[in-house]
Amino acid sequence: MKKGLSIVINIALFAIIVLLAVQVVKSIQAPIKFNHEQKTRETQVVERLIDIL
Repeated sequence: MKKGLSIVINIALFAIIVLLAVQVVKSIQAPIKFNHEQKTRETQVVERLIDIL
């Protein structure tokens, strides 16, 4: 293979690896963020219900 083509392939593979790593991190963070948001909203609802009573 030519040296220039090899460098281009390596750069493309590195870019793909970075994109896949970002997707993995996002897929892990999504449920964590959802649970945090759910707990925050539940706390607010409980506080509002206490104020009503």
